[in-house]
Amino acid sequence: MRIMLKQFFQLIAAAFCVAGAGAADALPLSFTFDGSDPMAGWAHTKALTAEVRSGYIRLVGTDGDSKIYRNITLPAGEYRVTGCGRGSNLVIALSRGFTTPFFVLHLSNGNLEKWRTDSRVFRLDKEESVILSVFSSTIDTKTNTAELKSITMTPEKSSVAETDLPTPEVLGKHRPVPAIVRGFTLQNKNGIEEARSEWNANVVRKWIPTPDIADDAVFKQRMAEISEYLAEARKYGVKVVLTVNADAFSGGGKVDMTHNAFWTSPDLADRAAALWKKIAVAQAPYRDVIYAYDLCNEPLDWDQMPYPPKEWRPAAIAATRAIRSVDPDTWIMYEPGPGGLHDGFKDMKPLPDEKVIYSVHYYSPHEFTHQGIHNITGTDLKEIQAKTNVRSNWDKAKMKKHLQCARDFQLKYNVPILVGEFSVVRWAPKEDAAQYLADLVDIFEEYGWSWCYHGLRDYHGWSLLHSETYGDTAPAKEETLRAKIIRAGLQKNENKK
Repeated sequence: MRIMLKQFFQLIAAAFCVAGAGAADALPLSFTFDGSDPMAGWAHTKALTAEVRSGYIRLVGTDGDSKIYRNITLPAGEYRVTGCGRGSNLVIALSRGFTTPFFVLHLSNGNLEKWRTDSRVFRLDKEESVILSVFSSTIDTKTNTAELKSITMTPEKSSVAETDLPTPEVLGKHRPVPAIVRGFTLQNKNGIEEARSEWNANVVRKWIPTPDIADDAVFKQRMAEISEYLAEARKYGVKVVLTVNADAFSGGGKVDMTHNAFWTSPDLADRAAALWKKIAVAQAPYRDVIYAYDLCNEPLDWDQMPYPPKEWRPAAIAATRAIRSVDPDTWIMYEPGPGGLHDGFKDMKPLPDEKVIYSVHYYSPHEFTHQGIHNITGTDLKEIQAKTNVRSNWDKAKMKKHLQCARDFQLKYNVPILVGEFSVVRWAPKEDAAQYLADLVDIFEEYGWSWCYHGLRDYHGWSLLHSETYGDTAPAKEETLRAKIIRAGLQKNENKK
């Protein structure tokens, strides 16, 4: 649920030597490393050694700016970049001069035995001269070795599957009921009464446990548990968002759902569709309680960062259509990702369905919200945040700027947004933590976004009910500042009966 990118751009952010702009290059562009002069037109930094092999080039880097690069000029349009490579920290990037790359494509596979081919689309609104770079970078004193076979760049045609997208006018006619909800992530049904009666929450977000869910007997047991949870929520007038982690689409067995091998499975979309159809059928008696089907919690492929897994959108569309075949009314929830970030909203189009709530999670900056968390097993944190007493340096204006891509999407397409998770560890400096949560709640309310605090009766680090002292797991002797902020926000819900 949380992402660390602290070191990611150290691998790709660097000064770029820019060649002079010229006429647009002939399309499609194709760069291979064979022939009499395979490096023609390419330059490389001093920290990188480029070794031409038979049909490919070996790139040995010794710092964070180890790369080969060249200038290309492209007319306005949408393009697909396809690369074939292998090794570690192999990244194709496009940049405008000395700025951070606006496009990256990972080709890393962690070994020099098997080639990996991948592609991604980008768009230019006008003719531009840009720098095409290939990084083989390291952030420590060790060398990094990667190998590149080819890069091609071709004009991209519109996808046939994306032609039936609803217009903003159509999307604006639909809203879930209630239109705005506020509550918690909550896994134990025994906390539902507390969420409603003591906090005035009107929604909870619940994971469906996914281990072995492909097994029929396990699935039946999971659905029985979810039915009990939904029955409890109905009893107290609380709506429920149901979600799963990506490993629910694995088909069984242990998988690493945060890397390319999982997301490129040819059966991914079919598995997602089949599972969600089964869930919708199994929970049909409780559709009045289900606020939305949240199709996947924080979809993440580290090999495609800083982008969401490109395979996730078509899989989500397949799952949405499968649900609609048995349930035409319950709202769908879509997290574009990547992971707990919201960069996937940039240039995103709505899904081809009129009843979709779009979801963001918010934990930025991680060095503040996750300080002192040492056990990162089961999370998508890249590194332990061991330091404590970290002050927040983000004010409301910076948070708004950071969330702007999601806000722009909401306004452009007239769609509902729900913040599925946001939090800060209880031992963060308490005045800063309280202000952080107050600023976020203010933003959500200003934008008309629903929200779920993470979480109630969950990991004690996120608890509103425990002491604000690091290492102390005792209940707080008086209501914490963070609890007061969340409680005040929840009072905006219609009062409990």
